[in-house]
Amino acid sequence: MKPHRVAYFVSHPIQYQAPLLREIAEHPQIDLTVYFLSGQSTEAYHDEGFNTQIKWDIPLTDGYKHVFLPAKTNPGEFSLTNPSVRIASVKRALTESTWDAVWIHGYNNLALMYVIWFCKTRKLPLLFRGESNLTSSPKGLLKDVFVRQLVKLAHGLMWVSSDNRDYYQHYGALDSQLFFSPYAVNNDFFQSFPRPADLSKQQDKCIILYASKFIPRKHAPMLVQAFANLAPEVRQHAELWLVGDGADRDNIETIIKNQDLSHQVKLLGFKNQTELPEVMAACDVFVLPSEREPFGLVINEVMNFAKAIITTDEVGAARDLVADGDNGWVIDANNQQALETALAQAIANPQRLRDMGQGSLAKINAWSYKEDVQGLLAALSAIKN
Repeated sequence: MKPHRVAYFVSHPIQYQAPLLREIAEHPQIDLTVYFLSGQSTEAYHDEGFNTQIKWDIPLTDGYKHVFLPAKTNPGEFSLTNPSVRIASVKRALTESTWDAVWIHGYNNLALMYVIWFCKTRKLPLLFRGESNLTSSPKGLLKDVFVRQLVKLAHGLMWVSSDNRDYYQHYGALDSQLFFSPYAVNNDFFQSFPRPADLSKQQDKCIILYASKFIPRKHAPMLVQAFANLAPEVRQHAELWLVGDGADRDNIETIIKNQDLSHQVKLLGFKNQTELPEVMAACDVFVLPSEREPFGLVINEVMNFAKAIITTDEVGAARDLVADGDNGWVIDANNQQALETALAQAIANPQRLRDMGQGSLAKINAWSYKEDVQGLLAALSAIKN
């Protein structure tokens, strides 16, 4: 049987997707070509959320066929009204071969909307993958109309989380359109990474780790304040490590200074992909106290190190990957008192954290690129049938 010929259009090379695309490309039943609308992530660039210069330290385009579509001479900001690629180059990519399916990730610019329109007018099977959910995604009448039409048009909706599946169903998706394609990370990479010495055991401290952008909806300052509010006899048995950077850094530093926490709270800065395993392996519990978080792939990453999780009911990953009382705590978003309670319980019971960590590892082993490939194959088979 001939392999399914798939054209995948995506904004730019994404560190989480690169290993998945390699795995898809290796499958004998899928002939994949990836079309990038921008190459912005392949070189050093300023990340607005982290407020720092980033150059990813893992290969982003190795191991699969890919094309960077020609950009405008002066593309300006990558946006809906000013796409960075010429629409003519997108049309050429769509017509230069006979595709069994066209797959897109998101619809945040005119080029991807053109792909949707092209598939509709040429009756070309369209697969769609995104991370939207009913909690974190912007709402509006025009968007509602557009999403309903997109859902109606798509042959396959690749749902990345239970919240994402509910989103599609809210807009009219049929069960026959839905294919499980979990928002996963490279589990093999994280689980096979050389493990450093367990620093938390050396220090006889409970290491609480946060790793994300320092932006308001992530609530890193609230985490620092919650840690500061713990009873001294509890807090003395713990340290809080913050990995990342961003606009809230000044607020965090002010709390640390005012609460005299410099000996217990460590600001470790931005960590690249190959640097994260060291701090993740060393922690005892991971905290992501965000609101309006579409998913939170950093939770996947740290679960590969068998760690307990504290997160909120507005983090997309919580519903699928964190069972309250089993492998962590799921608290109400923007509830500092609940966060303080969870932190105190985590610090007080090291054995419970270790047991929860084993639960995390079991869950993440069933949430992987393997399921993504199976979901894509199921969608492609449904198209042919």
